[in-house]
Amino acid sequence: MLATFNNNLSSEDSAKLRYSNDDIIHSPLRTIVDNEGYHSNAGIITSTSSNFNYHIDYAANKDFFKTAHWTQIANYTKSKVIFEIGKKIFSKSIVNRISKNNHKQKKEEYDQRKKDWDEREYTRKVEEKKKESKNRARTKSLINATENKAKKRKAEHLKEIKKQAAIKQKRENQRKMQIQKAQAKKKK
Repeated sequence: MLATFNNNLSSEDSAKLRYSNDDIIHSPLRTIVDNEGYHSNAGIITSTSSNFNYHIDYAANKDFFKTAHWTQIANYTKSKVIFEIGKKIFSKSIVNRISKNNHKQKKEEYDQRKKDWDEREYTRKVEEKKKESKNRARTKSLINATENKAKKRKAEHLKEIKKQAAIKQKRENQRKMQIQKAQAKKKK
């Protein structure tokens, strides 16, 4: 606890006044102060540190904070705190940079795998279309060959039928001629 009120007494007089059962008495003003927030070799002292302790402070007035000793303590603590904060910010920025680089590398690897997959997929589809086209062409050529064979057979059958019809007609004509000759011989 520190006295922060403005009074008209000198610092020596104010250091000797204190309350005792609602009466102001003259004695050295004592306050219990801990060292939490101070800096030691192990870092900043906290309430759970092994270096944490309480001590009695008799200089509980504003003039103490204007002394060179307090200024030195404040500057030292400020510089150590700034150093610790800067160190943590720097380490965090390093971690962030590493994370960013890892993410970038993973993204590039993913993009490469995706590109490779797209190329394989494109090649597969092209091969599939070529295969379909070849199958279609082979099927079409088989159909054309079969149709040509059927036409050829049909033409041969028609030719054979015409030939047989011509032979039959010729025999019929020969028979008719023989009948006519036979009838002509009978008439004579």
